[in-house]
Amino acid sequence: MMTSVSGRNVVAAPCCQTLYTTPAYRSINLSASEFWTDGQRVHGLYPNDGGLRSCTCGAYFLLKDAEKVDFIPEAKPIAPEGWANIKSTWWTRFRGKQAKEQVMAFYDTRPLEVIKSETKAIPPPTQFVKDQELAQVIHDCFGERDVLIVARRRYWRYLNDPFRDIYREHRNKDQTSYPLFEPTELQISNMLALLDLLLQTSEKSDPFEVIELFRELGKFNEAKSRLDQVENQNNVLFKVMSELIEEKTIGPARFRY
Repeated sequence: MMTSVSGRNVVAAPCCQTLYTTPAYRSINLSASEFWTDGQRVHGLYPNDGGLRSCTCGAYFLLKDAEKVDFIPEAKPIAPEGWANIKSTWWTRFRGKQAKEQVMAFYDTRPLEVIKSETKAIPPPTQFVKDQELAQVIHDCFGERDVLIVARRRYWRYLNDPFRDIYREHRNKDQTSYPLFEPTELQISNMLALLDLLLQTSEKSDPFEVIELFRELGKFNEAKSRLDQVENQNNVLFKVMSELIEEKTIGPARFRY
């Protein structure tokens, strides 16, 4: 099953009530070509960006906090020119051509001017925040805890991305060991800040994310202590984390579900 949409939701940004559209998903497929212990999914079939968006007023918000105010069904294709002159006969259907009734059922047969006018009235899509903009988001959204968590989480994964190429090359040559991971001061400070946010939040944090942060920071005792408290020890991540902590490996690692 592929990820598919049934139309667009119209949402109001929580900061200033500006209207935007966002995909309304009919089905969701969480498959990806690569899964990593820091939560990164490479070439995933569903967005993994945490719903972080920027607004024209200069603020940032999360899609989960935006109010849904309307739904726009997926648009039908515009009817072919001259459709109204199609004759619906048995011969038309016999030759495999579309009958007039089929065109009216599956195409938008309204005047082109009406369709264009309606399209112009639809709010623009929400504004995705690029990875390169995350440092600015972190600087500008001080105090907005939920936004800050998503921004720092994405920044963590983004800063880990260069290591992924090193990891792939190493593992292609040697499946028995892991490459050396040496996080920069920027990576360390961001991981510490994200960990602090997760540990202080009132909502229950993902235990594996917290464990991963402790591990990548080289705090193996804390990581092991929290891993021992995980209820579902049959989880794939539990087994992966156990091995990485046992080997005192600090870099993000690729794994299979």
